[in-house]
Amino acid sequence: MEQVVMNYFWFNQTLTKAVEEPRFHHQLLPNFLRIERVRPISLAVQEGLKELGHNITEFSSAVVQAAATSPDGKLYGKADPRKGSWAAGF
Repeated sequence: MEQVVMNYFWFNQTLTKAVEEPRFHHQLLPNFLRIERVRPISLAVQEGLKELGHNITEFSSAVVQAAATSPDGKLYGKADPRKGSWAAGF
């Protein structure tokens, strides 16, 4: 998902943190903001979004599997804990 990529590259989060962060999706038509049910964003953020006029609904999040190469050339993987799996190497 785009949020995982942004968390990793733009916000310099570790691969683990980037995958485990709460996710959301904004839909323009119809206009609503979906937050995931499993790992929701904080209630304070939700209330702030509602005050700005956002219609918030919940959804079951999609899971991701991520891989990245470190500066030293090692390959790292992270399985999404929402799925209950793990990263395996070769």
